[in-house]
Amino acid sequence: MPANGAMGDQFGRAVDTRSGTVVVGAPQAEVNGKPGAGAAYVYERTPSGTHRSD
Repeated sequence: MPANGAMGDQFGRAVDTRSGTVVVGAPQAEVNGKPGAGAAYVYERTPSGTHRSD
């Protein structure tokens, strides 16, 4: 779960992978004060490990 995640965000409800990139959906995440707006988190594999893209 991302650092700004909360219970109920449904982090991981949708996941897609391609060529070292993973996109994880959180359809109930609060964004800019709007509950349930939803968010997608992108993680990329690099030579030093896996990092979240902003």
